[in-house]
Amino acid sequence: MTDLDATFKLNTRGFPVIAVGVSNLWRQFHLVCILLVSDLKQTQWEHAIRSMLDMYVTVTDEQVHISYVMMDADTAQRSDFESIAVQCLDVESQPKYMMCFFHVMKNVKKRITYLSESKKRIGFRHIYHIHYARDGVEKKQCTKEAIADWNKDCDLKEFGSYFLEQWLTGRFWQRVETPMGMAKTNSPIENFNGQFKQ
Repeated sequence: MTDLDATFKLNTRGFPVIAVGVSNLWRQFHLVCILLVSDLKQTQWEHAIRSMLDMYVTVTDEQVHISYVMMDADTAQRSDFESIAVQCLDVESQPKYMMCFFHVMKNVKKRITYLSESKKRIGFRHIYHIHYARDGVEKKQCTKEAIADWNKDCDLKEFGSYFLEQWLTGRFWQRVETPMGMAKTNSPIENFNGQFKQ
């Protein structure tokens, strides 16, 4: 799995630092590169990703193969990686894109502040069931149960529509599709970045 993230506060000027690494079935994180950029706009993301892939080919003399990419819900980051993947990777081996569960929950918590505590618990319970589904069949069943339960309540119905559109059928949080043994809850790169900030 390829993990991609940008972090700040690692240098005195506050320039963003893009860290890229790979994680394995033993949930070990291996740093591939660190890139210091002036901004996190499309041009910088594109140049950073392309430079990393080009360097891999130069060093290994092999074609890049990436099965899974975990990143934040950053539109520029995702769009640029998709664009470059189409150009630089085998057409048959386009990666699956995922977002770590921590970021899903962080965004959901911001979204449901208007709900009562009991309704929040109902929403969270179903999200956790979906997250811990063992396979696609179980995920579909958990999703079906969640939507049915959320649709019974007018407040939760609005939340259910948001969750379905944003997280279940949208571009982000497809972490449940991860192969067995790979980290499902947090991106290992978040822990790596956290060590720098201490």
